[in-house]
Amino acid sequence: MTAAITAVVGVLGTLLAPVFAQRLTARQRAEEARLAGAQRKSEERRTHCTAMNRASRQFHTLLKDALHRIRDGVYTEQERTQLEEARLDHRDRYAEAQMIVPECAGPRAFRLDRAGSDPNERPWA
Repeated sequence: MTAAITAVVGVLGTLLAPVFAQRLTARQRAEEARLAGAQRKSEERRTHCTAMNRASRQFHTLLKDALHRIRDGVYTEQERTQLEEARLDHRDRYAEAQMIVPECAGPRAFRLDRAGSDPNERPWA
């Protein structure tokens, strides 16, 4: 009787070993795919936050420079165009980041995004 049980366990072990190996391999592949997806998502978030931050800083710098040049009476149409392009770029980057990474499109960026909509508000302060 013991020999029969040992034989059955041996045969079952032999037959089930490939099934267990396949399941283990499938789990490892699923984990690798999950990690690759998380890495890709992290890179995408980083790219969008970086682009928004860069556009925000550029817009902030040009806006500050424009205020000084307006005060000094030397603000040109070329500078106005450059500021408008920076504003549009900031708006686009902000919208992209808002869709991908809402937490990186924070309050300061929102205030800069609204710059110029209220003449009494100073979003850069």
